[in-house]
Amino acid sequence: MMLTMKRTRRKTCPCCGEVFETTRKDKVYLDATHQKHHNNAVQNRKRDKNLSLTKEHTKTYQIFRKLLRNNSDITRSVDFWEGKGADLSLFTGAEMIDGEQTFLLFDLALILNDNFLTIKQL
Repeated sequence: MMLTMKRTRRKTCPCCGEVFETTRKDKVYLDATHQKHHNNAVQNRKRDKNLSLTKEHTKTYQIFRKLLRNNSDITRSVDFWEGKGADLSLFTGAEMIDGEQTFLLFDLALILNDNFLTIKQL
C-alpha cells in the first residue's frame, strides 16, 4: 500500500490577513470564527449602505416593481414614469451592460433610449 501526502497550500485569511497552511483547496478562512466575523462585516456594510438610501429610492423602486410584475423588462415613455410618481434621477449604482453604461436601482437596470425608459430585471 502506497501512501501519498497531501500538498500543503499557503493561504491568507481575508478576515485578519494572517497567512496559514492547509491541505484543503477550498479552505478560505483561518477558522470558523474568522469566517463568521468576515461574513458579518460584509453584511453590515451592505445593510449600512441600504439604510443610507432615501424613501424616494424605495418609492421609485416600488413603482417599477409593481409595473414590472413577472416580466423581465418593461418600456414606457419618460412622461409615463414621471406621471406614476417615479423620480428618474435616483439610482443606486452604475454598471457596464452590453457595452453601455447602465444605471441601477437595486436589482433593476434603467435603460434610457430617446424619450423611453426600459426597466429590466437583473
